[in-house]
Amino acid sequence: MTVAAIHNQLHDFLVSLDGAATVNDAWQTTLGYMRDLGASHVGIVLYAEGARALRQWSAPGWIEEMYQEKVYPHSDPKLEHCRKNLTPYFYQKEFWDREPNLPEPRRCLDEELVRIGNRAAVAFPNHSGSRRRWGYFAFTTDMGRAEFERFYADRGAAIQLAGIGAFNRVKVLTNEEEVKRIGITQRERECLLWLGRGFQYDQIADRLGLRKVTVEYHIAKAKRKLNARTREQALVTALQLNLLDI
Repeated sequence: MTVAAIHNQLHDFLVSLDGAATVNDAWQTTLGYMRDLGASHVGIVLYAEGARALRQWSAPGWIEEMYQEKVYPHSDPKLEHCRKNLTPYFYQKEFWDREPNLPEPRRCLDEELVRIGNRAAVAFPNHSGSRRRWGYFAFTTDMGRAEFERFYADRGAAIQLAGIGAFNRVKVLTNEEEVKRIGITQRERECLLWLGRGFQYDQIADRLGLRKVTVEYHIAKAKRKLNARTREQALVTALQLNLLDI
């Protein structure tokens, strides 16, 4: 495939991704594009402080179960790299020589992954501006190392750009779906916003033209919807969901 064709294909993918209305739509669009590029499997993993990780994987369910039971999180150096860095991380069996101290559970999983066409892989870390949320996009293939390195030299930039786009779109749509599920109102968000900026209840009331008791009522409702015991916990959850612009 020519460079121009790769760029055109990437442009079409990003346009389609931007039009995805749900997490599943974005995921299916990503799967189709990445498989056309040569992926055996792909994954999107998003971590947030105090929340369950979002995991989208095209690999069979038994692989995910094995990973959760035997590897996650202490035996997966990929997580430590992606949490602290922004550089691509190459892994799986074809790259074992780069990690002589790779934990045995991870080696066992990699052996199983070969059975489903995952011999060489790359993960692209992604961080939110505040670092409260981080994760990665993973692209795996059945290629040997030399073939994979040639392939990556040719298409790595397009895969990384597409992966970042997919990660961010899934993150945005996940937030939107969670916000709809919670059902927090605009007034509740406004009260939390000013609370997060350091205002006291009476100051928020003056700012919004409300009574102090009304502000307390809105914040109490927001706490219940966000499953928070304290207003500080409510603020943290609201920030994780991008509900506030502090």
